[in-house]
Amino acid sequence: AQSIQNKLVDRTAYLDEVLAELKKISGADEEDKTSYRKISIGDYAQTANKTSTSSSRKIAVIYAQGNIVSGEGLPGQIGGDSLARQVRELRLDKDVKAVVLRVNSPGGSALASDIIQREVRLLHKEKPVIISMGDVAASGGYWISTYSNKIFAESNTITGSIGVISINYNYQKLANNNGITWDVVKTSKLADSTTLARPRTPQELAISQQMVNDIYDDFLNKVAESRKLPKEKVAEIAQGRVWSGTDAKKIGLVDEIGGLNDAIAHAVKTAKLGKDWELEEYPVVESWEEKLIKQFGGSQEIRSLQSQDPLTTELLKVKTELNALKSFNDPHGIYVRLPFNFKLD
Repeated sequence: AQSIQNKLVDRTAYLDEVLAELKKISGADEEDKTSYRKISIGDYAQTANKTSTSSSRKIAVIYAQGNIVSGEGLPGQIGGDSLARQVRELRLDKDVKAVVLRVNSPGGSALASDIIQREVRLLHKEKPVIISMGDVAASGGYWISTYSNKIFAESNTITGSIGVISINYNYQKLANNNGITWDVVKTSKLADSTTLARPRTPQELAISQQMVNDIYDDFLNKVAESRKLPKEKVAEIAQGRVWSGTDAKKIGLVDEIGGLNDAIAHAVKTAKLGKDWELEEYPVVESWEEKLIKQFGGSQEIRSLQSQDPLTTELLKVKTELNALKSFNDPHGIYVRLPFNFKLD
């Protein structure tokens, strides 16, 4: 009653009254007069998937989502080689007139990020490239976004995090506590500098630090060049600091506040396509029907989590965090990544 008074709902009704209202609105089913006219979700999805245009002039949307890893990557990751190859193919495709890169990544491998950025930079020289940032486009996610016509971010996008880290694992104490020891024979004092069996020596740490410094300086130079900002200014707003989309716009790291549709519209405008264009998405995304079912029913993983007891739920969260470690595969152990896993609910 209070919901009706506050106009949150129109009326209260039982299921049979709802069905009667549907019959009144849609008309009775010709084959079953006790039912109402309806179509299956599959038929509805097929109608929704039909586009009103069929053009040889394409706007390509590339979804870059997950940790950036070296190589091809697994589902849910951004493979440096695979994404670079996809960008290169779109650059060579004469039907593709502009590209929107949708970035939702906390970063990852520095080498893979640079491989991707190289191809995005080459693409930008030939065709409009518009960046659309999702929940997070930070560190390596920002690295691959810099060379573009325009960067769109949501007001609450987490971006920036212009910084570099080196991860050096050391399992010595853990192994020793479990009765495992190592004996090493080597040709020189740096021959086993990547070992996990002991802490790094001061000389090894100095070498690693120099690599981090060099990559960080390269990061600053590329941001300064692509964003047309003084390097000193970039150095002030870098230092690994994260920024919201709103603040990032104020300091020049992004251009506009807006979503994916805004980025697509700007790509169409920049490429001067008018109404003669068609959208293509890479990689192949879920069908409209799959998205709708997942939205209303939830994914199997989500439903499973919701049905678990609190302890199991927490253990699954820990498992997810540990799985993220598998994406740390940079050959030099150098990363441009947020130092935490970010999730926006």
